[in-house]
Amino acid sequence: WYPVLRDLGIVEKPFEELSGYRRRKTLKTMLSEDQLDAENHPFITAVTTRIQPAGPESADNEYAIALDMAILDETVSVTRPATIERSDDSFVVRTHGPLKFSDFGIEPFSRLFGAVKYEDEFHVFAHVEAHVVKSDAR
Repeated sequence: WYPVLRDLGIVEKPFEELSGYRRRKTLKTMLSEDQLDAENHPFITAVTTRIQPAGPESADNEYAIALDMAILDETVSVTRPATIERSDDSFVVRTHGPLKFSDFGIEPFSRLFGAVKYEDEFHVFAHVEAHVVKSDAR
C-alpha cells in the first residue's frame, strides 16, 4: 500500500521493516490492556452515516463521507474526503484522514519518561470494494 499512501500524502518514505521480535513486541504493546485492550474490546468499528458530493467544484467521483469511529468505549464522529469509482458491476470507495488516540481515551504509549513513545496522531486509510453478485432467484 506504500505507493497509494505516499500519493495521498500520508507517508513520505516506505515503512521500516520490523524484525519478527520487534513486530511481536509492538503488537503485544498495542493490544495490551493499557492501549487497545483487545481482550475486552476486540473490534474497531467505522459506521458510515452519510455520503454526499464533496462540493459544486469537485470531481464527479469526490465525496464527503461521515463516519462514526469506535475504539474501546469511545465513538468519534468525523467527516473525511472520499473517492468513489463506479462501474457496471462494482464500486471502490477510498477514504483517509488523521485521528488522535487521545480522542478515544487512549494515552499514547510512552516509556523511559517519554524517551520512547508513540505519536498521538494516527491515520486511517480505508479501501472498500463491492461487486454485484448476479442471482437467478427472483
